[in-house]
Amino acid sequence: MIKLKSEMKFKVKFKNMFKNIAEFMRAFIPQRIKNKTVLKIYEFLRSKSSIPPKRIRANAKANRTALCSKECHILKPDSYIENQHEWNDVKFGSWKKHNMRYSGCEIIATYNALLALGEKVSGRTIVNLISHYEADGAALNGDFGVSPTAIFDYFENKGYGTAIIYSKDEAVVNRLGESSDTVIATVYNDKMDIMKAVHTVCITKDTDNKYLIHNAYAKDGQGVFVRKGRGGKDEGFDTLQEAAVNVAAGSALICAVGISRSDSGIDVRGARGEKSHSLPAV
Repeated sequence: MIKLKSEMKFKVKFKNMFKNIAEFMRAFIPQRIKNKTVLKIYEFLRSKSSIPPKRIRANAKANRTALCSKECHILKPDSYIENQHEWNDVKFGSWKKHNMRYSGCEIIATYNALLALGEKVSGRTIVNLISHYEADGAALNGDFGVSPTAIFDYFENKGYGTAIIYSKDEAVVNRLGESSDTVIATVYNDKMDIMKAVHTVCITKDTDNKYLIHNAYAKDGQGVFVRKGRGGKDEGFDTLQEAAVNVAAGSALICAVGISRSDSGIDVRGARGEKSHSLPAV
């Protein structure tokens, strides 16, 4: 009987120890790995991606059918995309089962940012964005979405004022938000659990310069996916930092791409080693 109790205590102790180790490992990357290192990992995975042109063309053909027909119900004209969970049938990546629901958040964020910047967008826009990032930008053939640096490159090549930061300094983050017309932010869904993955969203400003999050899986009372504000409502957040940490419960910012139509540039004072590109003065 004594031996049995001893064995049970050992099993409980071992189980608790294993649980503590598992919790430590889940928190290790978001808590101990620098944001700059995470970006380098994304760029490494980008460099190792090689989606065959044949697959890119096949995906584009399927996506035109899904997104450019009158029967398309997941993409509303001139509206932000909030409903990534409904994009199972839109292809992205090198495998037949890869889709936008699984790893398309960066592409959706790019589309939403283009809309926020006043560009004309449609189903064909997102078909072309998918093909663009499949050719250059996909991380590990789309398994890990798109490298945030590829998003920076995309808007820089389009001629926008752009900057990418990975600072944890709230003042730096908020200056980026204030001097950008729109922002694409990549966050940990849970700063204590890497197993809850990473998400990328477009954060826009309302008429009062408050911040609203798009495609953050928020729903209204009727179960429709909507943009996210403070308390899950339509009231915007006061700062970019406040918005970023509210993408999900327990979120933490990894990096942010600021995008501006202005030739005055984006304020990245205090950032160390971050990339920026300002439009030349006219």
